[in-house]
Order: sequence, then structure tokens, then C-alpha cells
Amino acid sequence: MEEIKFKPAADRILIQPSKQQEKTAGGIIIPPSVTTNKPQHGVIMSIGPSVKEAKLGDHVLYGAGYGTEISYNDNVYVVIRENDIIGTVK
Repeated sequence: MEEIKFKPAADRILIQPSKQQEKTAGGIIIPPSVTTNKPQHGVIMSIGPSVKEAKLGDHVLYGAGYGTEISYNDNVYVVIRENDIIGTVK
């Protein structure tokens, strides 16, 4: 995991969204016009000082439309509040 120098404020969490699947299991390529929903899962890259339960490196699910998308070091991240996390993925 790359080191991120961005530190979210309060109970906010910086998430690197997972890549969208571009092919189905059967090998059918999904065109970009169909994949309009952003990924709703990703990896926690940085946490704010008030975060209580989430940990760095956790794979989490979060609701569509939650958070703020930012660009940092040529990567796209999502900043959400800890209570916007739906759950973790093992």
C-alpha cells in the first residue's frame, strides 16, 4: 500500500475506490456508457483523528453518492465520514 500524506479531518476517511469490472465472468466487455455507477467499495488509505472503528487497509463498502471525490497525486479517492461505511469485506 502506498503511503498517503493526506490526513482527513475529524471522523473522515480517505478511500481508494476499487476498479470497476470491465468484463463479465463470461468474457463480455461492458462499455463505459453502461457502467455509470461509481464503485461502492474500496480500501481505506488514511483516517482522521476521530475515527474509532475503521483501520488502515480495511476493505469497506460505502453507499453510492456518499462522500467527496478528490484527486491527489494523480489518483482518485473518496473522502467519507466513518458512519457512511456500510461494512467491511474480508
